[in-house]
Amino acid sequence: MFDLDGADASPASTLRVRSSFPPSLEETDVVALVATVRRAGRPEITLHSAGPAVLTATLRVFPPRGDDYQLENPVDFVVPGTATPVARLLALPARRGGNVLSPQ
Repeated sequence: MFDLDGADASPASTLRVRSSFPPSLEETDVVALVATVRRAGRPEITLHSAGPAVLTATLRVFPPRGDDYQLENPVDFVVPGTATPVARLLALPARRGGNVLSPQ
């Protein structure tokens, strides 16, 4: 499971108008993530992204209404308090509508 690591308030996140007619917007979200790994009969593992994830989408309206987002960069994950990556996220296709971000 992936979740935001704190508030989504990065100044690097942007919303740009690509064209007025037809309406086309480009959203870029730059967010820190937390990954929770759950396995039956084992302790839960929590990992934090070493750097931010960059998710992009082309929108017709804002806020998004069921629009697809793509991960633009690999994201390394570390055990809190360490710097050595133990996992890497290569893809995270997601659909976002309203205030919900959910994996596809």
